[in-house]
Amino acid sequence: HPLLRRPSAEEAPRHRNLDVYVLGLPMKLRDAGTRVHPEVLVEEVRGRAAHGIDVSYPGGGHSWRFHFDAETGALVRARFYTAGGSLDEGEWFDAEGEIETAAGLRIPSRRTWYISGEDTLIGTQEILELERID
Repeated sequence: HPLLRRPSAEEAPRHRNLDVYVLGLPMKLRDAGTRVHPEVLVEEVRGRAAHGIDVSYPGGGHSWRFHFDAETGALVRARFYTAGGSLDEGEWFDAEGEIETAAGLRIPSRRTWYISGEDTLIGTQEILELERID
């Protein structure tokens, strides 16, 4: 799996772009063409109440389900799967902790990734510090 090995020089920009994109989720909900499905699901995630929202992005072959803590609104889980497929296809991550950007945006400091269906652990990514690069 791509997260289990260091990317090659050719792959590095794509991995960086994916990481930045995932860090920007679900803030990209306001992008043009994004379809937020109107039904809000009430689900339990890691033993706490969460609101699930399904989202489809333009031009992509994937759909997402975001789970937000019912009390705080913090992102607790995100799943992506092939558009038209099921949640048992694709991958998901649990979000834990928070780190604040210089602009005041709070993002998960730790993401633990799994393969859907089998719930196989892929790996964990953790942000230790942020540095602004102009």
